[in-house]
Amino acid sequence: MTSFLLLLSFLIHLLLIITIYHLYEKIKRDKNEQAEQFKSMLMTFTNEIRQENIKLEQKLVKKNLKQLSKKSNSTNILPHDEPEYLMDEKKYKEEFEINDQVETTFVGQVLQLLQDGKTVDEIAKQLNRGKTEVELLIKLNRERELSSRQGK
Repeated sequence: MTSFLLLLSFLIHLLLIITIYHLYEKIKRDKNEQAEQFKSMLMTFTNEIRQENIKLEQKLVKKNLKQLSKKSNSTNILPHDEPEYLMDEKKYKEEFEINDQVETTFVGQVLQLLQDGKTVDEIAKQLNRGKTEVELLIKLNRERELSSRQGK
C-alpha cells in the first residue's frame, strides 16, 4: 500500500513539474509576444510622427520660399539645395544683422564727447540740450567717480 502511495505521489509530482514547466514556457512566449507588439506599436507611432514632421517641414519650406520670393523683387534665385535649417539661419542673420544697432545713452554721449575734447557749449549744441544740463551731468559723473575711488 505504501509503495502504491509513493508511486502515486511520484506521478503527481512529475505531473506538477511538467505543468509548471509548460506554464513557464507559456509566460515566456507571452512576454516575447508583448514585447514584439510593443516594438511594432512604437515603430508605427514613430513612423507616423516622422511622416507628420516631413509634412510640416514641407509646409514650412513652402511658406519660407513664398516669403523669400515676396521679399526679393529682383531675380528669383532661391537656394533649393540647402537644408531648411540653414535657410532659416541665414534669414535670421540677415534680419538681425541689418537691424542690430547699439544706442548710446545721453549720459554716455556726453561723456564720450567730453573725452574727445569737446567743450560744454559744443556738447550742448551737438546734442541739442541745454548747457546747464550737460554741466550737471558732467559734475554728477565726476562726483560718482570720486566717491567710487574713495570707497575702494
